Amino acid sequence: MHIIWEDIESLDDFFITYMLYKEGKTASQISLIRGMDVGRVKMDIIKAKQHINMMKSKSDGHQKPQDMIENLLKADKQARLSIISELGEDEILDLKRLIFKRTGTEKNAEDLMILLWTCGELGDEKLLPKVHEKSNHTHGGVRRMAYSAMGKIGSNKSLEFLHRGLFDEKPQARQYAINAISKIASPKSIPLLQRIVEKKGEKEYVTRAALNAIEEIQGTGEE
Repeated sequence: MHIIWEDIESLDDFFITYMLYKEGKTASQISLIRGMDVGRVKMDIIKAKQHINMMKSKSDGHQKPQDMIENLLKADKQARLSIISELGEDEILDLKRLIFKRTGTEKNAEDLMILLWTCGELGDEKLLPKVHEKSNHTHGGVRRMAYSAMGKIGSNKSLEFLHRGLFDEKPQARQYAINAISKIASPKSIPLLQRIVEKKGEKEYVTRAALNAIEEIQGTGEE
């Protein structure tokens, strides 16, 4: 992938930062030129490198499922979305198979959270056994991402796990379980959501999420 200034009008913004970097300018210098903080400059450079590597692998025809996984684990959210959107049907199938396997064996919590996020973006019910399994993980962030993935996949098969998630020890995890339930929109969830609303000492944002979910489910039933 060849990046040149003549293409500046059609380039993503982070490539402008990258081209200044390739000219030998430091992050501090680019920060002054572009009017952004140094942290943002460094993130732009990383994002550009990831995008270039991904496009090179794709054009060479050598992108293997394992390469896709590693690219996803290194990338930020926007780059991950870009990676997934540019995959062909066969690559998506390969990725799903590898994600299923890797989600079951991954020990690193941060990487596992990304794998679960990817399960949600892929939206395939066949990934649910591993997603459901991780809703019992000891790390709150992993449970939170498992609930999020269930919501994106949107299957009634997840209700049992999401209902347990309503009483997760972590408030953010409870909120994610509620948001997922609102997407599945089963009337069976309303009594449990009502318990959250009536729970003394519950975090305000969790209570608000439960109220919104009840309204959404009831509204869906009226349609």
